[in-house]
Amino acid sequence: RAVQSLSTLACGPSNADIIDALVVAAHELLRYVRKLKFSKRLMLVTDGSCSAAIDEEQASRICETLTGEGVKLHVVVAGGDAAKQRVAEQLHLLQSTLGAAGMRLESLGAAREDALNPKRKIVRPTKAFSGALMLG
Repeated sequence: RAVQSLSTLACGPSNADIIDALVVAAHELLRYVRKLKFSKRLMLVTDGSCSAAIDEEQASRICETLTGEGVKLHVVVAGGDAAKQRVAEQLHLLQSTLGAAGMRLESLGAAREDALNPKRKIVRPTKAFSGALMLG
């Protein structure tokens, strides 16, 4: 429900943009997880209505931090194809530097399908005990 209500929110007059949100979220994620062995994914949900200006230096620093720490960026666009195009234009430097393995850009419907149908890992039985067992 919270994701569905994104379309009713309006962009405020502040200077915050997608890049600011990305930097703060990456900092908080890395501060919380540190060097623990978690799969680090950062999900950024946006409609792309606020403008984002990023230069090559900023993009390279952000990409260096994300790839160095093993963080995968998952950008979910709420809105139609026009919103997805706006976000792709705003994040083109990040997408070209991170590549397909480090950044995924998809629509809200596709993200909802992924959330409803999680990938399951096949678990094989392993031998846990070997030897004689004495009962009683």
